Amino acid sequence: MPTEDGQRMTPELALEDQTAGQPRSGGLRNVFRETTPTPTPAQVQREAEQQAKKAAEHWAIWGAARNGARIVLADHQRDILFFGGSVLLGLVALNLQQGMILLLGLATALYVATGAHKLWLLARGERAVSAGSNGIVSVNPNGIANDDLPAYTVLVPLHREAKIVPTLIEGLKQLDYPTDRLEILLLVELDDELTQSAIRHYPLPIHMRQVTMPPGQPRTKPRALNVGLHEAHGDYIVIYDAEDRPEPDQLRKAAAGFRKVSEQVVCLQARLNFYNREQSLLSRLFSVDYAVWYDQMLPGLTREHAFIPLGGTSNHFRVEILRQIGGWDPFNVTEDCDLGARLSRAGYGILMLDSV
Repeated sequence: MPTEDGQRMTPELALEDQTAGQPRSGGLRNVFRETTPTPTPAQVQREAEQQAKKAAEHWAIWGAARNGARIVLADHQRDILFFGGSVLLGLVALNLQQGMILLLGLATALYVATGAHKLWLLARGERAVSAGSNGIVSVNPNGIANDDLPAYTVLVPLHREAKIVPTLIEGLKQLDYPTDRLEILLLVELDDELTQSAIRHYPLPIHMRQVTMPPGQPRTKPRALNVGLHEAHGDYIVIYDAEDRPEPDQLRKAAAGFRKVSEQVVCLQARLNFYNREQSLLSRLFSVDYAVWYDQMLPGLTREHAFIPLGGTSNHFRVEILRQIGGWDPFNVTEDCDLGARLSRAGYGILMLDSV
């Protein structure tokens, strides 16, 4: 597993006695030998179960999981909620009409304030796009020679995606990046036999391989990403979902972008949108929503130096820093937003990448 200083490390396992099977230091040579009894099938099975249990416990508490969403409410949060709730209930009990007016007034004020802030962010985001602000990283994808490109790891978490595996693999083959500096990890759950079978029956290039998740809970996307982070050999890492179709030169753009910006910037978030936006009214509405969010709202947030609620895909990271802060929180269903908040809290920067 990765340690806090970013180094890779595997869970500690019992080492076999290296002197077993060697001659004793005295007596007749090659006559008396140490022997190790051959384990029975039951012992092998028991040892395998113990190792699986250790792995499950390890990934349930490593990194962000230790103090993450598995703790629903901290003591101080519980105290604040109890005190605030008691005050509001007391006001309502003393004077129902005035208490309800106060509650509605507070809710309305909060709604108006958040709405005004969103409009302000939209305006700043539009100005950032128009002015070419440094909140949006735009680079020449061919600005770095192949021999100077960093090692890159692509994580693709899959869950019951057997039907899309051929399309996915062919799409990942289109990434314009030297294969000797690229590894693509297909993260598959242990009991997802259909997806595993689809991968086995489809020829994978040498830089692409399947990583099977160890047993344990919770069985979530962020847990799979943490296992993938442990397996990664790249200097940079990106997450793609099974249905993604990133621009072929996106990895080159990200590598050039990281070289251009400060080392305090540890994440570049690429834009997302729908490639089937003309298919139906619903797809058009989703496309508009994504365009507003990634083309205006997030650029506005970068100019505010506020935390960036990352998308669940197409975000590029410096691997060393990602390991230092503990990766993703496996108990958090909004692990992307949570990671953006923790990066900002730690003083790291997040910028937008001019790529889809």
